Amino acid sequence: MRDIQTTLMGNATADPKSRPQEDGTLSASVRIAVTSRYYDSSKNDFTDRKTEFISIFV
Repeated sequence: MRDIQTTLMGNATADPKSRPQEDGTLSASVRIAVTSRYYDSSKNDFTDRKTEFISIFV
């Protein structure tokens, strides 16, 4: 099985929530806001893209 690694950088929109599972392990979820930027050559400056909200479950 291959591992897929992804790095997300953003701001948490709320405190993480943890839940115990039936087998005794814990799972957690958190939602983050990510706004990417790009260089706009017509303005000669960086411009923000639309903010994306991403739910993460671990």
